[in-house]
Order: sequence, then C-alpha cells, then structure tokens
Amino acid sequence: MRNRNYKYSKYIFSSRWRSVSRNKRKQTPFCQRCGFTADLVVHHMTYERVGRELSSDLCVLCKYCHEEFHTKYGKKLIMVEETFSFISKQHLEAKACLLDY
Repeated sequence: MRNRNYKYSKYIFSSRWRSVSRNKRKQTPFCQRCGFTADLVVHHMTYERVGRELSSDLCVLCKYCHEEFHTKYGKKLIMVEETFSFISKQHLEAKACLLDY
C-alpha cells in the first residue's frame, strides 16, 4: 500500500494528471454534488487505473464536498458506489427542499 500511495502522490503532481484534471473540469465545470462552480477538484471514484483513468473513473467535486466525502468514506481502492450515493443524496435533499418551497 505504501508504494501505491507514493506512486499516487507523485502522479497527482504530474503534467499528465494536470491535463486530465483540467479536461474533466472543462467537461463538467461544477461540483456534481452541490453545483458550486469554484474550487473544483477531480475525484477518483476508483484508484484501479491511476495514470490511465477512464473519464468514467472520475467526477468533479468542489473542495468542500471532496473533503466531506473522504472524511465520511476514507480512501479505498474502489469507491464508485459510495461516490454515487454521496452525489445522489445531495440531489435528493435539494429536490425535496424545492418541492417544499
């Protein structure tokens, strides 16, 4: 695990990751959980293909939602279900507020 963490840390500072991250944020210029458009980060839903990610391995979150996600779920190799649950719950809560309005 330690070697994987080292490779990941090195990778997220690479020009390749900067390019992948920039392209994903251009494709989705808002937090997929709360809709915020500033302080965006690209979240890995799986670390299986780090360095050769598919676009579907990634989602865009604001730094606040990203921090909240990892506080709640930690970091695991695969977090696809947790990510979709995290994003969907926010949408359902927002929709309920609009319906109450």
